[in-house]
Amino acid sequence: MALDVPSKVEMTLQELTRAGESLRDYFLGRIDTPQIETEIRGIARPLYNQKELDHLVDVRELFAKGFVAQKVCWLVALSSIAYFALGPNRSLPSLGKALAISGATGIGALALLAIPAAMNFTDWWTKFHLLSFTNDLWLLDPRTDWLINMFPEGFFFRAVRAIGLRSLTVSTLLLAAGLLMRHLASDHRH
Repeated sequence: MALDVPSKVEMTLQELTRAGESLRDYFLGRIDTPQIETEIRGIARPLYNQKELDHLVDVRELFAKGFVAQKVCWLVALSSIAYFALGPNRSLPSLGKALAISGATGIGALALLAIPAAMNFTDWWTKFHLLSFTNDLWLLDPRTDWLINMFPEGFFFRAVRAIGLRSLTVSTLLLAAGLLMRHLASDHRH
């Protein structure tokens, strides 16, 4: 493993996988608590302390807001495409323009977020937490809090990068599709 988490937290990969699945199910609203009983350093115990559980409540709320925002974005995108493709003033150039603007806006927003994250991820990640949470429960201690050891900063750097690359791919495809539609429409007029 690239981050060598199993040896750092002294848990088996199987137990870490079970903890990860529990967190996933908790964030998706499938279970009421991410708490599991596990073995750490050969001692059976609950995985998380109360501070970690309280922070995970905040993270779950952040995930819920993110899921709502994602659905709203998809609804706006699909409604816009439907309007330009099927509406009273439908036209290939209009649809192409809308797609190109959407793609370019997405690329611009990603650049505004990605450049500072790439320059100093630790600072960017701290600012993200200060903006996202109204308390200091996210300030975890690696000596007492297993959550920070299971998910070190390197994990989040990789996750943020993967999300950014997927978003960049979608935005680039929208931009390219929009430009292609506008090009085809202009060729068709000539």
